[in-house]
Amino acid sequence: MIMTRVSASFFIVAFILLQAVHALAATDAPNLRTLEVYYISLKGGVTAFSDISFNDFKDDPDLGNLTATLGSGVEGAVAFGWAFGDGRVEIEGGYYKSDVETIANISVTGIEYTMATLMLNGYYDIETHKSWRPYLGAGIGAADIIVDVPGAQDDAYAIAYKLGGGLMLDLGQRVSLDLGYMFLFTSDFSLTTPDGEFVESIAGHTITAGLRFLIY
Repeated sequence: MIMTRVSASFFIVAFILLQAVHALAATDAPNLRTLEVYYISLKGGVTAFSDISFNDFKDDPDLGNLTATLGSGVEGAVAFGWAFGDGRVEIEGGYYKSDVETIANISVTGIEYTMATLMLNGYYDIETHKSWRPYLGAGIGAADIIVDVPGAQDDAYAIAYKLGGGLMLDLGQRVSLDLGYMFLFTSDFSLTTPDGEFVESIAGHTITAGLRFLIY
């Protein structure tokens, strides 16, 4: 059900972006794939986070091994990168938000996870000699995770990793449409709630649509 909502939202976002940049398709600027250039990338998407298994409630061991289910969330990112031949390197800032739907199969409200990331990403673009080409990528960086529960808030830092790929479609020599998939996961981190301190990690699948603009 979550992945159905993710897919529907993805195609809606992609359609809106195509309409918005139609007027930019005709330009005499150099093509991203033929020069060493800098670019700015803007992305948005939807995320399906995996269930969270609490590894340890330090103040109350009886609460350990609980599972929380997160609903589908939203993601936004902006990146500044350098493209050179078939390779790209970029610095990316991202933001993720999702609500907890159940804990131990009991419905809950008012518990929210947000995460801000700063990543160093590398990509390999697979040349097709057409107006589109697929790519593969990976990244590593830092994540600041915040949990909001009624009456309390805490945050923690963790190492963030991501793996993914996608399809880049030329809309002109200056603008490209980027349709992508990413798997993001973090190292363990510790958070404190009214029930006590616990250790966990977060992982999620994200489908994105965005634009990449060449700059000089």
